[in-house]
Amino acid sequence: MQDEGVNYSRQQRIRRAWDRIPILQVEDYLLASIQVPLHDELALRFQRDLLDMIEQSRAKGVIIDITAIDVVDSFITRILVETARMASLMGAETVIVGLRPEISITLVEFGVEFENIKTALDLEHGIKILKEKTLDKNLSSDGRKHHKMRGNGDTGDAT
Repeated sequence: MQDEGVNYSRQQRIRRAWDRIPILQVEDYLLASIQVPLHDELALRFQRDLLDMIEQSRAKGVIIDITAIDVVDSFITRILVETARMASLMGAETVIVGLRPEISITLVEFGVEFENIKTALDLEHGIKILKEKTLDKNLSSDGRKHHKMRGNGDTGDAT
């Protein structure tokens, strides 16, 4: 009887471990690697968790790794794309990595448009894209600040 309780408890812990997608913070970036089949509830929980972590960490970028996903339906596709767009609205550039051929075909068949969402074949290229995007954003932001500072202090008068 006690063994059944131990096994049941262990099964609950294992099940709970898969109730969430782990999201890691590395410097100013978040990495979410989806290693389990996504169902509707898990996808929605992932979306909420990721957006909460962006807010808490003030992350500049997010990488969503979908290498382990074999199949997506229209709902999961919509949630992934919306999550990337929402992250962007919160100031975190997003790169989706690990698109396999069958997933790419499905996304095209669903008519998914990746406006302002970058994709990469693997994590290494995703990190490179994210660093370039956030660096470009920082440089253009610094340039605007510098330009405004110059414009505000320079009246053109010699007096």
